[in-house]
Amino acid sequence: MTGVYIGIGGKARKVKNMYVGIGGTARKIKRAYIGVNGKARLFYKFQLDTTQWVFTSDGVFTVPATGKYTVEIHGGGGGGGGKWSGWTSGQVEYHGGGGGGGSGEIYTLSLISGTQYNITIGSGGRSGINSSDGSGGSSGSSGGTSWFGEYFCDGGSGGDRASSSRGGSGGSRSGSLAKSGGSGSGSDDPVVGSGGSGGCTIPGGYGYGGDGGGYGNPESGTQGAVIIKVIEY
Repeated sequence: MTGVYIGIGGKARKVKNMYVGIGGTARKIKRAYIGVNGKARLFYKFQLDTTQWVFTSDGVFTVPATGKYTVEIHGGGGGGGGKWSGWTSGQVEYHGGGGGGGSGEIYTLSLISGTQYNITIGSGGRSGINSSDGSGGSSGSSGGTSWFGEYFCDGGSGGDRASSSRGGSGGSRSGSLAKSGGSGSGSDDPVVGSGGSGGCTIPGGYGYGGDGGGYGNPESGTQGAVIIKVIEY
């Protein structure tokens, strides 16, 4: 059994937080040491109730303890581009739209207790529109930028629409965690560009690009997120 315990009602209760009175004010003790054989030994360290925070909407993060954190930022994924279909040289041809790019970047930061950071979450890019009569569809739009204070990650680029001669190009990624969208191709059978991943380190699918249009409609990108994890404090 590790940690600091006190006896209450005949039972050992683990101490989560310790305080000391300074100038009439209770101050939380972060670490406490005792002397053992001439050396200072740590016997108490306060514990954070939460060590990971996931923001999927705008908000404010207040640093709970001075230490080192990772801040993973995902902008919105790009929207997938629309397909082209129509008559060319007497036959129907189909070309798939490009997939939207993914978004994701990670920072390792030293943060100070009590500091507040504004958080903004980027929306997913809108999908393009398929063409069904040779008039030309539309490309997907880029995802929105996500922010943690002054740190940010742009959204992934939207996938290009297909034309009568080629499939749409995939949207480019934003950030080191993400992947670019795939390009569409095809003639009689449309090959659809798949959306790029956001590279999220936890389940959730944040910052993913939408697939391009083919047999179905192109997809919008997924929204971004800000994920904060404690490394040490």
